[in-house]
Amino acid sequence: VSTQSTWGFYQRSTMDENVRKLMDAEAEANKVTQRAQEEKAVKLNKARLDAKAEIEKYREEEEKKFKEAIEKAYGSGNELELMEEKVNKEIEVITKKFMANQDKVIELLVNNVMAVDLELPKVVKGDFKSAQQTKPELNFSTLFQNCLLYTSDAADERSSVDLGGRRIIKNK
Repeated sequence: VSTQSTWGFYQRSTMDENVRKLMDAEAEANKVTQRAQEEKAVKLNKARLDAKAEIEKYREEEEKKFKEAIEKAYGSGNELELMEEKVNKEIEVITKKFMANQDKVIELLVNNVMAVDLELPKVVKGDFKSAQQTKPELNFSTLFQNCLLYTSDAADERSSVDLGGRRIIKNK
């Protein structure tokens, strides 16, 4: 029995020693895995930083190319400022002319709208001789008076009215 108990003790101690070795190996493997994960994280972080730097460099190069293309196509900022200044001066001149003449234009329009001659022209009445003998006064209202008489006819009957407002009669 003593041999058996020695053998059992030896087996247990060997087994305990093997379990301890196995646990030590597992702990060592965990340390190696931990170091590998830490190194991987460091390398990934470095790769991200390198990629960001490369992207930033590429973006700056592309922005420079874009600005050069814009300047080539539209001129530099100085030319744009000069054009804006020129346009602003032209707008100022137009505004001054408008302000100087607005009262005259309003007066002309109001006078001609309010001064409607209700008498029919002599030609429309059939008095051709007296219409031919007198020379009409050339002003705003006489230039457009006869034209307005035929406007609606010409608009309604395009095919039967010529440019002078006269009716075209077709013989069948």
